[in-house]
Amino acid sequence: MDILLILLGAAIGILGALLVDWQMLGRRLQEANQKKAQLQQQLRKIAQKLRRTEKELSATQSRVSELNHTLTETKEQIVQREADIADLEHQLAETTVELERVQGNVERVTEHADALQLHVSRLREEVGTAVADSEALAEEIEALKQENKRLVVENQVSDQDLAVMEVEMRHLQEKLVELQQLAVKAGELEAEKQRLQGRLEMAESRINDMKAQMESVLNQVMETQSVRRLLVDTDEKLKTAEIQVSQLQGQLSKLQSELAVTGNQQLQIIRGIGPTYARRLHERGIHTFADLVRQTPEQLAEVVKLRSWQQQDPAAWIEEARAFLSPPQDGKD
Repeated sequence: MDILLILLGAAIGILGALLVDWQMLGRRLQEANQKKAQLQQQLRKIAQKLRRTEKELSATQSRVSELNHTLTETKEQIVQREADIADLEHQLAETTVELERVQGNVERVTEHADALQLHVSRLREEVGTAVADSEALAEEIEALKQENKRLVVENQVSDQDLAVMEVEMRHLQEKLVELQQLAVKAGELEAEKQRLQGRLEMAESRINDMKAQMESVLNQVMETQSVRRLLVDTDEKLKTAEIQVSQLQGQLSKLQSELAVTGNQQLQIIRGIGPTYARRLHERGIHTFADLVRQTPEQLAEVVKLRSWQQQDPAAWIEEARAFLSPPQDGKD
């Protein structure tokens, strides 16, 4: 009876641990969903920034093309004006020769020459202005080329950030699927445990009833044949009930084994050992209950980096792991 009570207490403790793990899984699932939403929002922002950058790059390239076209036209104008200056200088030379040849028209030729000189001066000034404009345009083109390079670099960096976030998002989705699978398995194991616990309680109730009947019969007259037959029947029923209890204990032990052997999550069944402590224990080669019971409380505290203000007891971890490793024993009160 004491052993059954101990088993019942252990089952209740495991149920509490599973409920705590279920709550932790729920919180982790919620955190993963929140992080997923944040990453999706960041991806949308980066995509918007990328589109803006592409528009700016396209506008810059159009501006550079326009400036190159303007520079070409300016150079053509400069060439044309230099040709005009050459023509005017040729005309001026011819006019000077004509002035020497025709002295009678000196005044008219002189005025015409002055006008040509003024025209040449104006043309030279326009050429100087055109050259200055051409230099300013060349500087502006160079600045636009530098801005274009900077935008291309920013575009490449944005592409890299987008690729990294997509990889991280895929990892989070895989982890979310794993958490959901663990939650489903925990629910199935919890239902199976509750069913077995109900059957165990029914068997204990039947045993108690049979023991009460047996004690009542023992208080009566032991010599009558009917009492003896009743004792024999009761003893057989008691043995049958004990066999059923043994079978239920075996099923409960199997359920405990299924709960204990859960891959890298085995140690997290122990109360007080969460994902962080389990990871630190795995890094030191402690993966199973058997590995855990071979350690001392001081060694476990050092491995998980337990602080003095934390309310955790490594000795209790060892005892609980030892209870999981110890098979249930059949016995009579």
